[in-house]
Amino acid sequence: MNRLTLRAYQETGRDFLTSRRRAILADAPGVGKTCQALTALEQPGCNYVLVICPLSVAHHWAEQARSWTSRIAVVPAGAGAAERAAALVEVTTSPEPALVVYNYEAALRDREMLLRAPWGALVADEAHRMASRKTKTFALAKELTRKIPVVYLLTGTPVLNRPDEIWTLLHLVNPAAYRSYWRWVRTYCDTTINTYRKGMVAVEQVTGPKATMLPILREELSAVLLRRELDEVLPELPEVSDVAIQVDLSPPERKAYAQMAERFFTEFDGQVVIAANEVSKITRLRQLVADWETFGATESGAKIKATTEIVADLAPEQVVVFCSLKAPLETLKNSGVIDALITGDVSKPARQAAIAAFQSKEIRVLGGTIRAMGEGINLQNARYVVFIDRDWTPARNAQALARIHRYGQHDPVTAYNIIARNTIDSFIAKTLRRKVSIFDALLGKDLNVMFENPDQGEDA
Repeated sequence: MNRLTLRAYQETGRDFLTSRRRAILADAPGVGKTCQALTALEQPGCNYVLVICPLSVAHHWAEQARSWTSRIAVVPAGAGAAERAAALVEVTTSPEPALVVYNYEAALRDREMLLRAPWGALVADEAHRMASRKTKTFALAKELTRKIPVVYLLTGTPVLNRPDEIWTLLHLVNPAAYRSYWRWVRTYCDTTINTYRKGMVAVEQVTGPKATMLPILREELSAVLLRRELDEVLPELPEVSDVAIQVDLSPPERKAYAQMAERFFTEFDGQVVIAANEVSKITRLRQLVADWETFGATESGAKIKATTEIVADLAPEQVVVFCSLKAPLETLKNSGVIDALITGDVSKPARQAAIAAFQSKEIRVLGGTIRAMGEGINLQNARYVVFIDRDWTPARNAQALARIHRYGQHDPVTAYNIIARNTIDSFIAKTLRRKVSIFDALLGKDLNVMFENPDQGEDA
């Protein structure tokens, strides 16, 4: 018997899944997709369940399984090959309903074993990791879904950048109806032909959804995809206030920025930093704006100074600091502004220790990269967030904010977005707005991403 009770909207989500047996649960981050999927798996025929998820949330899935269902939960994520093989045998020979949790990387390594097992159901969490149809992860998922009768795909961000990314999810839940990628794209999306290598290579690329087809597409999606926003299901959740902190680059910073923007190189203190091409130049400009010390400067840059001041002014409140780049966070950690840091390089034990210390209020300031901290972390004990910069993908920024602004948050949340005037920040903001408009058009929902005034600053 379940020890916990679903909220009314979660019961709706569970019923949506059980009535279809193959579906996409795309509720906004923080709504509680895990418990909806777990309770939907209580239906007959789902004795042996395979959950594939990021490593960061594997233990969360096991804990939730023990709380919401009566099934045995086994977590070989992060274990060696022999231990994973033993876990599969334990689950698939159990006389009781059982569930095994795999991370995406381990699932690829154990592909043959997973394909041989008699699964009754598959759950893929953070399923947007399969957005590209050319990845090995998507190839494995295709093979698994051909054999497994019940398939639930969970993601708070079904579209990251382009409308065609949702085709992979649709194909996994109904391969017969969504067999051809290009047929679907040419039906529902606008495309353009771009040429490369001096016109020798022509590539057809998706630019956005066809406006005339949006009503039909939304109706089609509603048959297999359920999306609810936080304000729909949790109207009592406090609001988020977006505070844009405008900063000016110092004269030396501005000089280095102008050199890089105009000449693809900058020189500082006898060191020359070169950008090999346009893409590399954009990366260099982002690095320079976020943390001038990356280029060898001994004085902190404008954004580092602003972050330091904000964190100091908010004392003794707890603060979460996000950045798409690792170097600025390390600068803040070395100077004592950030107490603990989570990046892709941080080990799992160190990551868990940092989160526990922050949740228990042993430390005041937790910093992390947007990608490393965007999944599987609950930080509702904080109500202040600082974004030094933002990821190119709006959904990742929304997921980062959802670590704090989610079920269990009782206080209004304030998000400080630090913006360097007349820099690459303005270009990133326009790119994010364009991508959010695609998401809204496709799903008719609000991605809940904060933006500064679009008229502030000039393009880089």
